[in-house]
Amino acid sequence: MGAGFGAHGVGAGQDLADVCTAFHNYQMLWTADEMRFAVDGVVHHVYPKRKNAANAFGWWPFDQPQYLILNVAIGGDLGGPVDNRIFPRAMEVEHVRVYQPSGR
Repeated sequence: MGAGFGAHGVGAGQDLADVCTAFHNYQMLWTADEMRFAVDGVVHHVYPKRKNAANAFGWWPFDQPQYLILNVAIGGDLGGPVDNRIFPRAMEVEHVRVYQPSGR
C-alpha cells in the first residue's frame, strides 16, 4: 500500500480568512530530497523523502514524471454529503508557473 491517498494522506493545512475574496500565491518546491508547500512565501508543510525500504512501497513516487492538476473536489467519501444550494462554484486562477532548474 502506498502513502498519500484517501484517509492515509500526508499533509498539513493552513487557514486563510480571505481565501474566497483575494488571490494568494501557492508554492511547491520539489527537489530530489523533499517537497515544501507554502502560501504567500510561508512554508506550512515539508514532506521529506524517506531514506529506507518504504520508498519501494510508494512513499516517494516523485522520482517519476508527474502531472499538475488544479481541482475543486466536492463531496466524496472523505468530504461527506454536499448541499446542492452551494452551487454554482468556480475556481479562479490568475496564472500557473512551473520552473525547472537549468541543466536537467
